[in-house]
Amino acid sequence: MILPDKYVGLEHSLLAQAATLIRVRGSATTVSDLWAAAQADMTYERFVLALDLLFTVGVVDSGGGGVLRWSR
Repeated sequence: MILPDKYVGLEHSLLAQAATLIRVRGSATTVSDLWAAAQADMTYERFVLALDLLFTVGVVDSGGGGVLRWSR
């Protein structure tokens, strides 16, 4: 589910969807802004899982109140 394998294609893996969030982040400063930018590419459930993955590996952090801080 996180990584592509024999049964999960690259486009359906969380790794690829997390990369999509990084690609569409633009000037998204809140979770709501990021969801608005990404909702054409994934379901809300996959959005939350991909965002959790980014938090886990330290790419994004919460500034409180839904504000996102992206690492460089």
